[in-house]
Amino acid sequence: MKSERLVETAKAIALMPTQYLMGGYGCRLGLDWYNESFTWNKQNKALIDSKKNTDPITFGFDCVCLIKGILWGFGGYPTQEYGGAVYGSNGVTDMTIAQLQVTCPDLSTNFDNVEPGEFLFLGNNHVGIYIGNGEVIESTPAWKCCVQRTLLPSRNTTNYEKLPVRKWDMHGHSSLIEFPCSVDWKKAYVDISNKYTNLEMKIKKIKEVLTDA
Repeated sequence: MKSERLVETAKAIALMPTQYLMGGYGCRLGLDWYNESFTWNKQNKALIDSKKNTDPITFGFDCVCLIKGILWGFGGYPTQEYGGAVYGSNGVTDMTIAQLQVTCPDLSTNFDNVEPGEFLFLGNNHVGIYIGNGEVIESTPAWKCCVQRTLLPSRNTTNYEKLPVRKWDMHGHSSLIEFPCSVDWKKAYVDISNKYTNLEMKIKKIKEVLTDA
């Protein structure tokens, strides 16, 4: 998926009626199945139930499932299961936040040159999408408890809205996203993966030699 499409889809979702929902990747509340046994969902059942069968329909997402839902084809379609997202489609497997980080070969803690379409991380616990102008789209139980726009701290921005501010740990270009630049992030991901694989093989061989000696 191109970074421009990722950003525009995330912006569009932030304008839809949404609800933070663990395991939700576009679940139409009241119509689609979701895992009620997840702790957050169980503890906030009354809130979730209040958003069921609204008009227009309310879609449920958690942070990493927002990204997966977009990559799986979510289009906000009220008559289609999960708004059009098809689990595991478009060659994108299910993955955790930690696994999503692995697709970013250039993870950095320096936010001076963060680019629209990059993923932002708070350790392995939270992820968002940078959309430019100092803004982020994230699904979080904080603040409005939905998919919402937030701001990076200490960023040059022309946005003077009173948006929440979150300090992220790191950011990176994912090999799942195509960026308008000369760097092939998918190739970079493969190269780094091969490098570490080869390194592990060398270490294994050295250990075998030392053991034989």
